[in-house]
Amino acid sequence: MRLHSATLAAVAAAVLLCPAAPLRAAEPDTSLAKQVKEIEDREAIRALLIEYGRQLDKRDFAAYSKLFTREGEWKGSLGSAKTPAGIQKMLEKSFSEMDLTIYQGSYHLMSNDDIRLKGDTATVWSRWTWVVSGPDGRPTAQRAGHYEDVVQREDGHWRFKSRQVFMDIAGPANTIQPRK
Repeated sequence: MRLHSATLAAVAAAVLLCPAAPLRAAEPDTSLAKQVKEIEDREAIRALLIEYGRQLDKRDFAAYSKLFTREGEWKGSLGSAKTPAGIQKMLEKSFSEMDLTIYQGSYHLMSNDDIRLKGDTATVWSRWTWVVSGPDGRPTAQRAGHYEDVVQREDGHWRFKSRQVFMDIAGPANTIQPRK
C-alpha cells in the first residue's frame, strides 16, 4: 500500500513538474486568410476603377469626386486638382468649356489593371480607352492611355490618393473643340 502510494505520488509529481507539450487550440490558416483578404482588396480596387469610369461617363462629378481620399489628387490633360471638392470644381469647369456633343453615347473602357497591395495602400497601373460614336455611327476608339494610381483604404473604402492620367494615343486634334 505504501509502495503504491509512493508510486502514485511520484507519477503525480512528474506530471505536474514536467508537463507535456502545451496544448494549443487549433489556429486558423493565416496564409489562407491573408490570401482571401488580398483577393477581396483587389476586387474592391477593381470596382473603384470601374466606378471611376462609370461616374465620368455619366458626368456625375459629385459622385466621381467622392472616389478620392480627403487629400486626393488628380493630374491629367485637363490640369490638376486636390481634394474631392477641388477635383469636382476642375471637372465642372473643364466640361463647361467643351462642346459636349462628342460625349453623347461615349464611354470609357478600363482594362489591364496591375494592382500591387501593401497593407492599406496599393499602386495600380491600368489602361483606358475612350470610345465615341464615329462619323459612320460605329464605335470608334477616340483616345487611349493609362493611369498610374496610388489608392488607399480610407474609412473602410478604397479610394484614389493620387491618379495621374496619361494619353498614349490621341484622336484627331480637331475632334474636341471649345464650346462657342
